[in-house]
Amino acid sequence: MRPSFRPIGNSAFLLVMAMTVLGVGGGTAFLITRLQERAVAEYLDLAAVHARAFEDQLERNLATVGSITELLAAASLRMQEARVDELFGQTLRYAPFLRSLSMVDGAGLITMSSNPANTGRQVRGELFLPVDSSEDGLRIGPPWAGDDIYNGRPSSEQQPLTAEAASFIPVLHQVVRDGRLVTLLASLDPDFLSHYFHQRLAPELGYVEILRPDRMVLLSTDDWGRPGSLAQVLAQAEVAKARESTEEGKGGGPWPEKKRSHGQFEEERPDGETLLTAFRVSRRYPLQVVVRLRRSEALADWQSESRRLLLAVGPALLVLVVLSTLLYRYQQRLLLARAEARQREHERLAATVFTNVAEAVVVTGADSRIITVNPAFTRITGYPPDEVVGRSARLLVDRSQPARFRRELRQALAGEGHWVGEVRQRRKSGELFVAWLSANVVRDERGGISHLVAVFSDFTEHRAEADRIEYLAHHDLLTGLPNRTLFLDRLRQAVSTAARHHHQLALIFIDLDKFKPVNDRLGHRVGDLLLQKVAGRLLAGVRAEDTVVRLGGDEFVVLLPVLDGRDDALVTSAKLRQSLLAPFHLDGHRVSISSSNGVAIYPEDGLDENELLEYADAMMYRAKAAATGGPAGAGRSGA
Repeated sequence: MRPSFRPIGNSAFLLVMAMTVLGVGGGTAFLITRLQERAVAEYLDLAAVHARAFEDQLERNLATVGSITELLAAASLRMQEARVDELFGQTLRYAPFLRSLSMVDGAGLITMSSNPANTGRQVRGELFLPVDSSEDGLRIGPPWAGDDIYNGRPSSEQQPLTAEAASFIPVLHQVVRDGRLVTLLASLDPDFLSHYFHQRLAPELGYVEILRPDRMVLLSTDDWGRPGSLAQVLAQAEVAKARESTEEGKGGGPWPEKKRSHGQFEEERPDGETLLTAFRVSRRYPLQVVVRLRRSEALADWQSESRRLLLAVGPALLVLVVLSTLLYRYQQRLLLARAEARQREHERLAATVFTNVAEAVVVTGADSRIITVNPAFTRITGYPPDEVVGRSARLLVDRSQPARFRRELRQALAGEGHWVGEVRQRRKSGELFVAWLSANVVRDERGGISHLVAVFSDFTEHRAEADRIEYLAHHDLLTGLPNRTLFLDRLRQAVSTAARHHHQLALIFIDLDKFKPVNDRLGHRVGDLLLQKVAGRLLAGVRAEDTVVRLGGDEFVVLLPVLDGRDDALVTSAKLRQSLLAPFHLDGHRVSISSSNGVAIYPEDGLDENELLEYADAMMYRAKAAATGGPAGAGRSGA
């Protein structure tokens, strides 16, 4: 019974299921990613809002310090020193973000202060930024450890403050009144600012840092940032990029080369925590406000939403995956069953071919021992299967074949994996036969030789016919001598060999005299017999390596491939001419003929086969013209 569900239908449905699973999974992943990006973007915007609010608050506080300085500068010119000290105290009651107010002379000494202990203390102006400011304005010093100037010390990158240590931020403000320079030193209370920041930004959500232009931390609401140290987390490349894209404006300020700037980005602290950072650079004061929100807090709601989404989508995806798996397994079983059926059919067809094919088939192992043979093998060789299975296939090989041939066959099988050609083999009866053999290597999964398969047929009759055709193509049918085609090939080879080894060769062109009268008077049968006898006498008069050729009619050529000198060729020519003078007894007739010979020597008379043939032919005609005639007659023997 044929299955009602075809593999092509299974594949299409499986593809649809896979695309559905991937679509739902991909859509869910995309949605979760977008939700994450939105949560991060919202918190970056929140950090930017906080940075803007904290910058405004800080600028208002510092603006208050500036206003106080203006008032105190004007008052100090009209009041006595005691009245100024009293004014300092009254001012501090309305500025809770200040710890003390002091007046500083041109040498940097405190002359008056709301805290009498500060009087007479030295203040180093080079610690305040901007150092080279020539305008009236605020200059920010490094954070100081201690309660006030009298018992404090300025921090540095080498000696930053701890989070628990008491500290304050000194601010210098200079104004000129009635030609007199008045310098006010105000001590900002970081605890007041930290409390304000904490009220608006919970510590678990993030923290705030106030930096100077040299990246020195003035204040940090987190233990990670130590006042006096350089900010380690802020990505300066991002700050620089933000500064390059600042808004255009007028006027100077603490950043004379740049205007007000801001930016937001993600960064990673050295402890591995990821932060969502926003910063703002004050246009009026040498300060930078940095707000850092913890990314883990920003993604808390996103994680809850993602879990709910996965709980909703997960079971549906699981059902789809299970259905797809079951369908795939069913399809695989169906395909496997069909493949096994095809394999069985293939094996049946192979067995039929193996049994009925006309060529002999031999299967051996890697050791050349026969595993199986087909009926054609028995028919061709005479060996039944039970006599050859387990024996070496070499029992068929004719041992007279050269070892080089057997070595080349083995090398071809090992290298190329197959070999095709003629071999001589021996039947069970001992009879030799020519086989056309095709041998192929079968390799295992690791590439090693597991089997050899040889297919051969009896090629004896075909070989004999091919040899006969080859012989007829290159020999004269009447005399059995090489014909013009074979002669020219041998002559080219002889010339090439003589040129390479620097020796002589000779051609003797022979034309029979008065052959035509004999042929006309006694008939073609006698003429043919005469030509055969002439061929025999010529062969008897030369060496085994010499070649006697019938060019056609009564013309013959003798090739002497190796000579010691011209005299050898002339002696051979004379001997051959003399051998033809003896009478021939042909079918009851006594026939006498002669010949005209022409000799050409390489390289004196020609450098190639054409020149040699032309010269020998010319010499033959010269000899024929010079002849005075010879015994040429016919008569019946015994007549």
